[in-house]
Amino acid sequence: MELNISKQPVYIRETLLEAELEQPVECDVLLPDYCDDIQKILKCTLEPVFTRRQAEGTRLELEGICLVTVYYRSPQGRLCRGEYKVPFARTAELRGEAACPVIWTQGVCGYVSCRAVSSRRLDIRGAATLRAAVANLREQQAVASAEGTGVQLRQCSCQGTRVLLQASRTVSLCEDVELPESKGGVEAVLRVGAAARLLDCRVMAGKVILRGEAAVSCLYRTPEGRCETMDFTLPLSQMVDADCADDQCRCFARLEVQHAAVERRSEAGGEERLLTVTASVEARVLVHRDYQALCASDCYSTKYECSCRTARVELPQLVQEVDRTFLYRGRLDLPEGVDRITDLWCQVADWSVREEGGDLAVAGRLRVALFGQQGEGEMEYYEKLVEFEERVPLGDAGGGSAVFRPSLWAAGQSYSFSGEGGLEVRCEVGLAGCLYRCRSISLIGDLALDETRLRESRVQKGLYVCMAEAGEELWDIARRYNTSVDYILEENDLTAGALEQRTMLLVPVL
Repeated sequence: MELNISKQPVYIRETLLEAELEQPVECDVLLPDYCDDIQKILKCTLEPVFTRRQAEGTRLELEGICLVTVYYRSPQGRLCRGEYKVPFARTAELRGEAACPVIWTQGVCGYVSCRAVSSRRLDIRGAATLRAAVANLREQQAVASAEGTGVQLRQCSCQGTRVLLQASRTVSLCEDVELPESKGGVEAVLRVGAAARLLDCRVMAGKVILRGEAAVSCLYRTPEGRCETMDFTLPLSQMVDADCADDQCRCFARLEVQHAAVERRSEAGGEERLLTVTASVEARVLVHRDYQALCASDCYSTKYECSCRTARVELPQLVQEVDRTFLYRGRLDLPEGVDRITDLWCQVADWSVREEGGDLAVAGRLRVALFGQQGEGEMEYYEKLVEFEERVPLGDAGGGSAVFRPSLWAAGQSYSFSGEGGLEVRCEVGLAGCLYRCRSISLIGDLALDETRLRESRVQKGLYVCMAEAGEELWDIARRYNTSVDYILEENDLTAGALEQRTMLLVPVL
């Protein structure tokens, strides 16, 4: 009887890169003409932002900017700001060919220092840590079934997930706004913060349609020297081509602000009350499709010598798309003497993920920063790092290791005085990412029979009695007796592949 083999595609996960790259930042810059001179530097910050991530062949290419912001006080005692963009480009070698790569990046500030060489010249030194991971989800043909020549297969049904599309688009938002009458005019913009929020994501006719908004906050100084804040909301809509997607797919999307700015628009003969608000937002999309695969992990023939090519692989399954916020709430002691806060904001400084007690614990540090004053004294900068932890339940996803590489960001913050020099800080932290379970299994890629060599068996045809131990698998018994699992199941009226207790079996050898 001729051997008939059927195969089916499975989609396996290979880790091609897990790396931390140090990106030095060194620049000697001058203040723009419209900026005041420097009397005292209050704070220098560094934020790495990725503008391009691409895996080609065996290389990962990263591009972006390190956004350096310098807050300082002028000789007149006014709070001022200087902002500089330092571009970077890095490459990293992968451990194999990237056929269908899924790329994750995280940029954090390693350290940064700023020195005033003169009243208008700055020497900036620092480094950013660029963390990158690349997983390749490639297709592999695996033996699903075989018939003829006495071939026996050890089969199992597996749930898996394949990636159909990974895409990113950069959306530029711009809106002109006029300050309300209750607000003072704008002499200088001092700080800009922004966060994007996804409101809706749907797949329609081969397109992924995204709808969201960017919330931009601004601290500015009025001509009278007061500091005021203003919030803006910019609507966003974007469409991404996804010919492979349909209503059976699972779509994960993430909006991330790369840069935001608020600039004055001069009015001839009037107070500066017109502003131009811009934001560059990256929209990232991952489209998945779940599938069920029948996999063969072992084989033999009751008639001929049989050989097979096997490989141990990781089969990923998408457990859930996490996209939510959680609230950090903590009490901080106000700096000594500070009784007035001009501005307070939060930033996620760093985070890591670990598996613990059936959950994933996302632990990190939140930077709480503020500008404060002592009475009518001069403005000072203060900050404190606080720790947070949020848990993501793994649920009933079966065995295998969990893989979760999320994005975190400060989506909004507020504060209130709690008495006795205390400050109650509340920060809404966004958490988004795809949670996978990766099950390690053995797959048969191909098998062959040598019909010139009969299989040597020490067991003659007949019906045998076997005392099987608890937990012993019928596959091992059938292979030992050179028979079929189906024969044993039928003879003993069984349905399971493993025995729960010590059992006497009848083993037919035909």
